[in-house]
Amino acid sequence: MSEALLGVIIWGIIASITSVITLFYSHKKWKVEEKIKSLKEKRNRLELLYKEIHPKLVKWISENSYDIEMLSHFECSFPKKVNEQFQKLMDDKSNDPTKNKFHFLSMQVKMNESLNDIDKEIESILK
Repeated sequence: MSEALLGVIIWGIIASITSVITLFYSHKKWKVEEKIKSLKEKRNRLELLYKEIHPKLVKWISENSYDIEMLSHFECSFPKKVNEQFQKLMDDKSNDPTKNKFHFLSMQVKMNESLNDIDKEIESILK
């Protein structure tokens, strides 16, 4: 009788360990999926903001007039390197069309780099 009881206890422990291991790996997989989901949402949000700001930015640069709402997006919502490039544009008071085009191009490059950075982060998680 005691051997049967001991067998039940041992197999119960083995079954419990298997359940805990399965739960651990399921949780780990869920965390990775949520991280990827979050990064994709961030990328989509930034891409929409970039598309929204693109025509406005051309207008702002040509008129040297900036919308307060979008200024706040640059400060709060955009990645640091995009914000830094925008600050360079704001600091340049020359209003030279050639320089403005260069600033605009530089901002577009930084925006695309930020999207590529998110893509690379997603790819590194998936490897």
